Amino acid sequence: MVRRALFIGRFQPIHLGHLEIIKRILEDYDEVVVGIGSAQEDYTLKNPFTVNERQSFIRQALKDHNLEEDRVRIVEMPDIPTNSAWASYATGLCPEFEILWTGSPFVSLLFRDAGARVKDHELIDRERLSGTEIRDRMLAGGAWQELVTGGVVELINKIKGIERLKTIVSSDNPYKPSH
Repeated sequence: MVRRALFIGRFQPIHLGHLEIIKRILEDYDEVVVGIGSAQEDYTLKNPFTVNERQSFIRQALKDHNLEEDRVRIVEMPDIPTNSAWASYATGLCPEFEILWTGSPFVSLLFRDAGARVKDHELIDRERLSGTEIRDRMLAGGAWQELVTGGVVELINKIKGIERLKTIVSSDNPYKPSH
């Protein structure tokens, strides 16, 4: 029987903290299912990258860190309107897994209430290693590249990710998010 764990994130973008958790999971399990949360959302400040871009970022980051790609499955996990049903819904999108690894108390609550085993892990260097921090640095012209792999930097530059973020928050964007 394959021992498998689930790890969910939005990966906007995948960063070195995410990779460290994936590495730790692969030390104890045969496979990790990487669930891309909020898969339906893109071109917003919180979720600027498409699900296909995020999949590419994840695959590239795995290569950059010499992690065995054949031990990682990527699954899209769109949001649904009912939070209480989301964990069961998300579980149905995945191959069977033994445990969810999460740093989110809310995701932990939803999965525990749905009857799943959960390992609450500490977030790694949360002040620096967060998608929000990376996107903020991109917008401010700060040093964000050190927080992701070199291949992910190249992919973000290729799709003009910084320009996309700046357009999303620009004053002439009629769809500009309030937060």
